[in-house]
Amino acid sequence: EGVTPRAGKSFVRDPGIPYHDTSTNGVPGTNRSPFAVFGGPYLLDLVTRVSSPALRAVRASKFSVHRRARPEVLAARFHTIFTLYDPSGGGEYDLGDPVEGEARRILGRTLAPQVVPEAGATEPSLVNVLRAVRESNEKANATAAQPNPPNSWLLPMAFPEGSPMHPAYGAGHATVAGACVTILKAFFDMGPKSNRVMFVEPGENAYIAHKTSADTDPPELIEVPMKDGLTLLGELNKLCWNISNGRNIAGVHYFTDYIESAILGENVAIGVLREQMLTYFHGQDYSDCAKAANNPATPDADENVSMTLPLFTRRRLPKSLLAGGADFTHDDPVEEIKICKDGTLKKVH
Repeated sequence: EGVTPRAGKSFVRDPGIPYHDTSTNGVPGTNRSPFAVFGGPYLLDLVTRVSSPALRAVRASKFSVHRRARPEVLAARFHTIFTLYDPSGGGEYDLGDPVEGEARRILGRTLAPQVVPEAGATEPSLVNVLRAVRESNEKANATAAQPNPPNSWLLPMAFPEGSPMHPAYGAGHATVAGACVTILKAFFDMGPKSNRVMFVEPGENAYIAHKTSADTDPPELIEVPMKDGLTLLGELNKLCWNISNGRNIAGVHYFTDYIESAILGENVAIGVLREQMLTYFHGQDYSDCAKAANNPATPDADENVSMTLPLFTRRRLPKSLLAGGADFTHDDPVEEIKICKDGTLKKVH
């Protein structure tokens, strides 16, 4: 559920983008504004355009590299041990069968030590967690006809159809959210690190949509005092978090699925933005326009055309994103970068 500022709040484009009134790169915007290039249609196209390569990148990571089991897989293994359930036949394991018996013994050797507390153990036992799972399932599965359902240690989750069958890492939702939010952060002015643009001013109220029932339409808006306010950058990062972490809460992802996948999406978007900057027609002589508009633009004014992008976290960028030119190396962590008109990258922080 997103946080909404006061009605009527608007935000300006990145000052490095040409043609608009608040541009600082010297390319005049008199009698024109960004449209097909750097404008609204361009932004809407890019937000959707990065989604496809983001999904392809995360799919390759899922199936060709990591193949990490979903949280429900681990829960199913605990359930198998505790109930002797045989997932292949729907009954109980035949411990006399050489294949099934050995499979159960392997599970017992690898998982049982994690749930049986040992004297002097330094790590917390999973016994309490498993008990909470079983008790939650009892409440959820109980009916009037069957008030005491069989024990189940399967992971409770928001989806009645259960866990997705494909691997957990990376997370498709998080990768796409990271890519799309990165495009928005590049197109709008986030402000300098010392003075970020505010989404909700300090001391003002934000509004959270709250649905009291399925019949509540539109949802009720609850006022939330924001003592320190909320920056536009913070709101966009929160949007990515809401989309991504909701899948963790639903029970189908781990936390690392989210954060690492959001960064993967950010990498994809940076690559797309580098390519797009190379399509900008630069090197034009704006001197006549400058004289007519009393603007100090010069034939080299568009050298400063750029997009400034605060990253999700301070980190090292992949070498593949630095190919073609950057004023920093793979070993130099960055927190904020500038994507220049020739596709090169510069370090801001």
